[in-house]
Amino acid sequence: MGRQQVFDTVHAVEAARDLFWQLGYEAVSLTDLERATGLNRSSIYNAFGSKRGLFDVAVENYLETIIRPRIAPLLDPSNSPSAAADALIRYFTALAETVAALPADSPRHGCLLVTAAPGIAGQDETVRQVVADYHSELVGAFTAALERAGGAQAGEVQVAAAQDRQTHADRPSDPKSVSRARLLASLSVSAFALAKVDRGESIVLLHTGADFATEWTEAAHLQRF
Repeated sequence: MGRQQVFDTVHAVEAARDLFWQLGYEAVSLTDLERATGLNRSSIYNAFGSKRGLFDVAVENYLETIIRPRIAPLLDPSNSPSAAADALIRYFTALAETVAALPADSPRHGCLLVTAAPGIAGQDETVRQVVADYHSELVGAFTAALERAGGAQAGEVQVAAAQDRQTHADRPSDPKSVSRARLLASLSVSAFALAKVDRGESIVLLHTGADFATEWTEAAHLQRF
């Protein structure tokens, strides 16, 4: 009986994720993946099916370990209006701090989906849907935070917990909140796109998002005093 190869799947996925994040899907070769993960290509094929299969797993890892933890505070069902406002502002200021602090040679500049997906998305409906879902998730989280912060005007907290998304979806959102959320999502994605080529401008965009969030949640901040 041949010896079964054992390897750290989490490490392999994270190494591949960072490589796709740095170079983009199309620029990464199987040789690059072998070098980054420490696996030979037969192990990659056996574990993930293909380069594309490994990319899909890497994207899901990125969403679960990087993106969703960032937006979770925006969806916290216990948020008061002022806490929702703070979470929204902090989303942008924390990202600005992260962009500013990353070493120049870090593979994690920008967003994996912004870096890796555009080329493959042109020919792949599944990847297009992943990108569209990511954008919708951002808009939904920003909308929920804006609506909770807006509850300060009536002295009420609007609950839109992540685990109760269907209930929230059944309740029409305020059009102004949705419009503002879309703008914040566009600023966030644009900042990610610029982070690789113009770090300073990326930080400016993120602080602009924080400024908009501060202005739009002013009533929630005033309520705490």
